[in-house]
Amino acid sequence: MKKGKVIAAICGPSCSGKTETSVAAAKLDPDVRVYPYDEHDLYPSNTPELQEFMARGGPPHWEARELFDTPAFVQNVRRWHDGLPVCLPANSRESMATGLDTRIIAPGRINIVEGVHVLSFPELIPLYDATFFIEISLEEMVKRRLARHPGSLYPWDLESYITGPLIQGTLECVMDQKPRAQYQLDGTKPFEELAQEVLRIMTAVLQG
Repeated sequence: MKKGKVIAAICGPSCSGKTETSVAAAKLDPDVRVYPYDEHDLYPSNTPELQEFMARGGPPHWEARELFDTPAFVQNVRRWHDGLPVCLPANSRESMATGLDTRIIAPGRINIVEGVHVLSFPELIPLYDATFFIEISLEEMVKRRLARHPGSLYPWDLESYITGPLIQGTLECVMDQKPRAQYQLDGTKPFEELAQEVLRIMTAVLQG
C-alpha cells in the first residue's frame, strides 16, 4: 500500500467477532477505516445472476462464496491498496439497518478488510500487510448464531440451518483460510481487547 498506510485482513467463522473487532478498532483510533466484505452480499440485491444461480438450485449452504460479488471485491481491494476510495453497495445487515444505498470509503492510515471470505483469494494476500483469523469453536459459533436473531424466519437464521449446514459450510469455506493468517486471535476475548491487539500489530507494521 502507499507509504504511511497499511491494510489488515480479518477473517473467521460466523459470529466470531470480525465486524465487532473492526468497529472497536475504529473507535479506538479515528484514522482506522473498515471495509466490510458483507457489502458484497448478492442476496439483498437480487441480481439477475443471483436469480439464475438460485434457479439452478442455489448454494448447498449460505456460507458459499458464490453468494458474494467476488470480482467487485477484488477490484475494490486493489483500489484501496492503491490509496483510492471505493464505492460499496450497502448490502451488509449493518448498512441496511441505516437505510443506506451505497457507501464511499476512502483509505485511512490503518485499513481493515473484514469478512468471512477475505482470505479466500490468493491474488489479494500480497496486498494485505497483516492477516488475522479469529478463532472460536464450532459449538460457540452455533451458540452465538442461535442467540443473534431469535425468531427470525430467514433460512440462514433457522435452528435447522445453524445446527447443520452452517457447520458444513464453515468447515468447507471458512476454516480453509486459517493457514493463510499470520496471526490467530482468541474469539472468546472481549472485542476491544482483540481490537487493541490488531492495532498494536498494525502500528508496528507501520513503524516498520
